[in-house]
Amino acid sequence: MRVAVIFSMILLGAFTACKSAPDSLQSKPRIVATTSILADGIRNLVGEQAEVIALMPAGVDPHLYKASVRDLDLLTSADIVVYHGLYLEGKMTEIFEKLALRQSLIDVSKGVNSDELISSGPESHSVDPHI
Repeated sequence: MRVAVIFSMILLGAFTACKSAPDSLQSKPRIVATTSILADGIRNLVGEQAEVIALMPAGVDPHLYKASVRDLDLLTSADIVVYHGLYLEGKMTEIFEKLALRQSLIDVSKGVNSDELISSGPESHSVDPHI
């Protein structure tokens, strides 16, 4: 529940930051979410105020997903990119680092207390990214 509240606050803050011109002069902001579950949550939050696109279709394993050229075009054309974080989209980490230099990225795992996450063991530094 706390993750949902934090995610909502981050997304709404970023969404309102994109809105600067009068509605008649500006098209809807484009939000690209890495997975369909994130896209569904965002659609429920923003309604018709933004265009929300899921990068990966339902059923695709985000751990193994590699972005295509089309995906890169979609990501770079977005006003906001939303991703799970915690290396769930492990093969896209470098892409997120490059995108962060020039556009708004939201890592929904930010703000989550790492002590509350499931890990492989007391000495392990890896956590279960499925929050």
